Amino acid sequence: LKAEDFTGLKVIRQNSKVKVVIESEGMAVTYIGRALEDGYLGESVKVMNESSKKIITGIVQENGSVKVELGE
Repeated sequence: LKAEDFTGLKVIRQNSKVKVVIESEGMAVTYIGRALEDGYLGESVKVMNESSKKIITGIVQENGSVKVELGE
């Protein structure tokens, strides 16, 4: 089985805490955010940084984290 076989599988529940990984030019920053909606594998999900209250959109990963790639 491949990750593609599970696209659309709910991995993140709304209001749960999730690890957010922001990647840019070979560097990565991580923080814990709160999911604003259910997140499905391979699809976008909105997450709020609880400290700054900023909302960011990223892609749900197999391990339940959310990956955000900034322009390189």
